[in-house]
Amino acid sequence: MATLVISGGVRENTLTGAAAAPNFTAITLQNTNADPRLRTFPAGVIGIPGVLQPITFTFERMIRQTFIDDLSAISIHVFAALPRSARGGSVSDAVAQNSTAQLTKFTYGVIDGSDESSVNESLWCVFQLQNVQRVGRRESGSILAYPCNVLRFAHSTDYQADPDTTF
Repeated sequence: MATLVISGGVRENTLTGAAAAPNFTAITLQNTNADPRLRTFPAGVIGIPGVLQPITFTFERMIRQTFIDDLSAISIHVFAALPRSARGGSVSDAVAQNSTAQLTKFTYGVIDGSDESSVNESLWCVFQLQNVQRVGRRESGSILAYPCNVLRFAHSTDYQADPDTTF
């Protein structure tokens, strides 16, 4: 996998209408930097978006940067309710304890092992950072993405929905 783009563009507190302007600047993890130590991209992906199970993106890099801090700001720190399927599995929602969490769109490429072609996949999700380690100049960890169409917030009537979801 060469690139993972984490972006926004959700509808907020509205059942119809176009997506609002993104609440955060898109975060791109890619391996295009000439210096291999500065490359920031997932080393692997475990899971398939259509299965409605969490998908794990692992990463490791040799020079610390602040992208972990950017991801931490929009990740779910604690779930009040894990994503659950509704309406025959067509819509799933989650409830976050922290109000800074964002419903995000993950877009990434995977290489087909049979013919080495690249296929782009995308999913709307909420995510958590797991096993993040900063040792010396090395940074590693996992991004656990939960497929999700609606993000609600504990003790609030606020929510975010992906632009394609109908209620």
